[in-house]
Amino acid sequence: MRQRIELIGQGEYSTSIVFDGSGGVQFLQRSRSELEDQIDARRAAERQRDLQEKAALRAEIKKLEKKFEAQQAQTGGLIRDKNGRLWTRNQLSAMAAAQQRED
Repeated sequence: MRQRIELIGQGEYSTSIVFDGSGGVQFLQRSRSELEDQIDARRAAERQRDLQEKAALRAEIKKLEKKFEAQQAQTGGLIRDKNGRLWTRNQLSAMAAAQQRED
């Protein structure tokens, strides 16, 4: 400790020795491994990205439903999305219901 070396344990139940800035040291023991922390962080980021993608898909479905209602009489009941696919009102409703069940 006289040479101010910090020992950082990364495995489960490993001990870390960290200088606290006031001349003392802190002894910390991990209850989880660093890998577990990284995996949890990655899963949380993936979950957040999934939720954002689902929200964007829901918004696109709602937009198509509104467009469908406006154009239904003119096009005979079909609507074309931005990728050129044709959808019926029932298909849009089924997709919206499936998205709500997944959340």
